Amino acid sequence: MATKTRDKSKDLLKGLSKVRKFLDSIPYINGGGCGYSALAMYRWLEKHNYNMDEVSFTFLYISGDDSFSINEEFLMGLRAYPTSCSHVLIRIGDELYDSSGGLEFFKENWYVANRHDYLDIDFLLLSLKYGEWNDLFDRHAEIPKIAEKFSIELKIIK
Repeated sequence: MATKTRDKSKDLLKGLSKVRKFLDSIPYINGGGCGYSALAMYRWLEKHNYNMDEVSFTFLYISGDDSFSINEEFLMGLRAYPTSCSHVLIRIGDELYDSSGGLEFFKENWYVANRHDYLDIDFLLLSLKYGEWNDLFDRHAEIPKIAEKFSIELKIIK
């Protein structure tokens, strides 16, 4: 039975690479849309009955990004809502992913000063709702396309 479960997980991760490839084709998906990219991957895994206990999110912050301290205060219960970050990755088991590959690409191009690991879906949803995300990513045009392509729900009510 364990072998069957491992095989299903491998197949799902192969399918997820196709999702990531589509997401990576969207303009500025990693320039303001990384949170929605992570949410889309999460919803796709959820839809395909992946073990969601293995899935969480990592928020990365470049040097000088004040949102780290805001999110730190939220996690300590000192703020009502979290905010955005420099980049969001989805964690599946021990691996980190974004649409273009993962942490290594980000590390090569940016200095990661701080990070929050093992964040849950509620944190991500609140961050998407209340955060100040880069507006290069056209949310109004692209989010409905992603949702339709994968038959998943991505609406965040502001």
